[in-house]
Amino acid sequence: MKNGIAALLISAGLLLAVSGCAANQPEEQIPVSGKSDKRESVVYYEQADGYLVPVSVETDWGDDMLEGLLGYMVAGEQTNHALEESGLSAMLPADTVIAADFQDGTATVDIQSGRLSDMSEKRSENIVAAVVSTACQFDSVDAVQIRLNGEANKLGTVDISEPFENIDVNPAYAQDEGFSPVKVYYKTVDTGLMVPVTKYAPNPDASTVVRAMMKKHSDSELMTLLPEGVELISVETDSDGVVTVNFSKEILELNKSSEKEEKFFKGLRSALMNLEGVTDVVVLADGELYDCQVDTETVFGNKIVNYENFSEEQNS
Repeated sequence: MKNGIAALLISAGLLLAVSGCAANQPEEQIPVSGKSDKRESVVYYEQADGYLVPVSVETDWGDDMLEGLLGYMVAGEQTNHALEESGLSAMLPADTVIAADFQDGTATVDIQSGRLSDMSEKRSENIVAAVVSTACQFDSVDAVQIRLNGEANKLGTVDISEPFENIDVNPAYAQDEGFSPVKVYYKTVDTGLMVPVTKYAPNPDASTVVRAMMKKHSDSELMTLLPEGVELISVETDSDGVVTVNFSKEILELNKSSEKEEKFFKGLRSALMNLEGVTDVVVLADGELYDCQVDTETVFGNKIVNYENFSEEQNS
């Protein structure tokens, strides 16, 4: 990796699996893992039903960090073993070699592989979305140019001739003219993995996002992050950009499971922080401040079985 990746790392944005390179996120000045030489980041894998799933990894902070992150998505014996218990699979074939460069706000990712010419439309779209979303974790990245074997033509069925400034992960349906993307979060019924889903609405605001997140997904394999019976009382945004979401008292059921509580609060915060001007999120339970017991401001991504050891081996 060459020309300016180090500068990109210094101003990297908070890693919350955002939908585009220009998302509104606070800048991060040090590795969020708390170690001077490590950083918690997010990479993407494919779930059996075809959904992209963000997974947290800890990687070295250095000039080749983007290449290293993308390398996690290449199939291999260690990768496959680390993912299999969670029902995930690697995005790129085992013969893949990745080179990444950053210049003038554009990250250029060259994927070298002889096994990516004949793919389904869904697989092609998922690979592009995974690469773009991984690169767009960094605040300094305005666009991502993908090349396949040095050529910016097509990756499977997807046109990659122009840089991608935004990408919609797991779109729930086709986008209508005049509608804007709204990224919300669900979890899989079988494994409980967090799944970002892109919906669309005209002029979406904080209320739109919360209501979209509460709405049952048409796919029965996905379920909402809220306890059953929760109702939305109000959503208000003050002049400082703080969104206050008031749910009915049933939201307190989350207190019984730190895992469910963490997933809900991270999902809600991530979805709302994608909105322009939002600076913070406060949750109320029937008008009273919800005392959240988990850290909701660290990297947003699934933590999966076997992956911690695999992450350490990749960085050794």
